[in-house]
Amino acid sequence: MRSLVAKAIRYYCEKYGEGTPLTVVILKTTDFKDYEIKAAKDVVGSSATLDLVHVLTNPMLRILGESQAPPRGSFYQEESDPNTTLLYTTGYVSEDKTYPGIGSPAPLELRRDYGNTELSILGLQAFSLTKMDWNTTRVMLREPVTIKFARKVSDVIKAGLSAEELVRDFRYYM
Repeated sequence: MRSLVAKAIRYYCEKYGEGTPLTVVILKTTDFKDYEIKAAKDVVGSSATLDLVHVLTNPMLRILGESQAPPRGSFYQEESDPNTTLLYTTGYVSEDKTYPGIGSPAPLELRRDYGNTELSILGLQAFSLTKMDWNTTRVMLREPVTIKFARKVSDVIKAGLSAEELVRDFRYYM
């Protein structure tokens, strides 16, 4: 975690000619371990806001409407748990007056493992990342693009393939 976050911040600073970013949000599909939280905090320091969000792609809970699927972009936060929320990245699309998916839409569960940013803001950021895959004409993507592409990179690594040089252009990963 330490190396990855440090490398990402260093690349950001070199690319944009700026100092440390004001906000660092890391989305991950597994729990953040204590040593990962400490490493990220150490690298980011006090110069930026840090939020670590565990994205569960198959939560047990679903919210169903009486006559239609929940609208895409719906955000449900339980008062009893201020660090967990449900986010529907697929669902009913009012412009089309339909839910274009199969079955009932499944939300993402966002669990903030570290940080103080409001869950509604983190949910909006995650939702925005579902709209950033330029290699598809699909209206709805379920996962944030960062998680989708991380899975693709993981598949390449599992297959034992490696690049001769580091390719930073994101178009090669889609």
